[in-house]
Amino acid sequence: MRRLRALWLVVELSWRAAPASVMVVILFLLAESGAVAAFALAVRHVADRPSTPGVLFAAAAAGLAKAVSWAGFRLRKNLQFDISERVGVELEDRTLALIAGVPGLHHLEDQSYLDKVELVRTQSKEVASAVWAVADTARFVVSLVLSLVLLTTVDPSLLVLAVTVVPSILLPRWSRRRIRRAELTSARSARRHRHLFEACTGAEAGEIRVFRAGAWLRGEAATAWREETEIRARALVVDAIATAAGWAVLVGGFLLALLAVAALVRAGQASVGDLVLVITLITQLRSQVGGTLTGLTNAARGLAATDRFLWLRDYAAAQPLDTTAAPTVLTSGIELRGVGFSYGDRRSVLKGIDLVLPAGKVIALVGANGAGKTTLVKLLCGFYRPTEGEILVDGGPMPDLRSWHTGIAGVFQDHHRFELLVREAVGIGDLPRIDDPAAIGAAVDRGAATEVIATLPNGLHTQLGRTFGGMDLSGGQWQRISLARGRMRTKPLLHVLDEPAAALDAVTEHELIRRHAEIAGHGNAITVLVTHRLSTVRLADHVVVLDGGHIVEQGTHDDLLALDGQYARRYGEQENTYR
Repeated sequence: MRRLRALWLVVELSWRAAPASVMVVILFLLAESGAVAAFALAVRHVADRPSTPGVLFAAAAAGLAKAVSWAGFRLRKNLQFDISERVGVELEDRTLALIAGVPGLHHLEDQSYLDKVELVRTQSKEVASAVWAVADTARFVVSLVLSLVLLTTVDPSLLVLAVTVVPSILLPRWSRRRIRRAELTSARSARRHRHLFEACTGAEAGEIRVFRAGAWLRGEAATAWREETEIRARALVVDAIATAAGWAVLVGGFLLALLAVAALVRAGQASVGDLVLVITLITQLRSQVGGTLTGLTNAARGLAATDRFLWLRDYAAAQPLDTTAAPTVLTSGIELRGVGFSYGDRRSVLKGIDLVLPAGKVIALVGANGAGKTTLVKLLCGFYRPTEGEILVDGGPMPDLRSWHTGIAGVFQDHHRFELLVREAVGIGDLPRIDDPAAIGAAVDRGAATEVIATLPNGLHTQLGRTFGGMDLSGGQWQRISLARGRMRTKPLLHVLDEPAAALDAVTEHELIRRHAEIAGHGNAITVLVTHRLSTVRLADHVVVLDGGHIVEQGTHDDLLALDGQYARRYGEQENTYR
């Protein structure tokens, strides 16, 4: 049933892409199915009655049959290629939409999910051509059946050829299943090999040169490549042996059939035309069986790839859907009750977090690396669901993530370097206004990126990144572009600043945080600040100190200094360092 769903999906996409081309291809497939049988009948007639008036008609029929086979095949393949290209573009778009549309980030750390997505991504061509692989298989099967029927008109015992065809079909099908299992088994090694190759050949490989890690990385890449190819090579060797055995049985059957018909001709029980018919059909049987095997293989690969696409679609559809809309303005704020979180390795990152983030306030999260600050930010953004406890927004459950995400703005620790035009790299922070020059200019000003834009040759219209021959930026400049992007939304519910100025100097960071603190109360938005520079934390209304996944201290900057605990010690150490 699932394979039928897969086939119907590609049929539907193909018909939508080019209905007229699909109809022409179907007509040619039908004509090609009977072309071999028609040619064989025509040449038998010519061989048996070379002087009758019908010989010209028979010769013309034979020529027409060959013309349909040759010219029709070329035209049909061109049309199929065009349809498959259109379907492939549509499927790639749908695949990206499904992957990006799954709420949160948890699935992107599931190794099994990533292995399957890798196959969906790399096998899009097989998906697009699946319907034509099935159609080709059907064409060859019909042609094969017609050939066998004609052979019985000479001698019913020739049907033994059908028996010799069976192993040549079943053995390769069995071996092809081994190949598909090997592809899934080796997908992780393939991803590792590609990652290491890109790390060694990317433009940002300075660390590799400095650490002289190139040889080691190449060795690791070679190991991953060997693991991948060895798994697949073993399956391919088995496939070659199975295919050869099937063809050996088939060729033996062909030889026996020719000897049997020759004996009938000598005994006067068959005509020369019958012998010509059998020879013609036997030579075509090879291509028919080969086409059937190839068609079955391609159809199986295409439907398996389509099946994985359906799995991805079902996976996305099965994600819990919350219809609770996010509020337009926060009234009370966000509350965490007994929140705990563990990643896939079940390592507890956060434990027993009880915290209130009042609307309109600036909340600073501080602590050592690995204390859980960024994970807490990800939970507030809905990228992950707590494994324990709950998060309330204005006293109610966390809203639908798609609705909640439209109310979030800011800068994340792992911000992306979009190699787009500058105006696009900034405007993507609020897609409805990506073509609004005034909104983009205001965001650039609020994000303190005006000086960066002024140094670019074409200002906001400058292409960023070396991939497309554009301008490459320093780490600090990329971060300012990110800051500008994070300021596109003017009325967010939650404003996140996760190490917003890690690539900037302390004075610039202080000025940025000061600006955010001044506007934090506008619209009752909550601003969550994560930073290691405690000199800027004093601008926050409330400071939360995390250690080992627990909240160990919280209060105002002055309260925590008076407490003379962990925060006060860290603040004193940094103050002495700067002095």
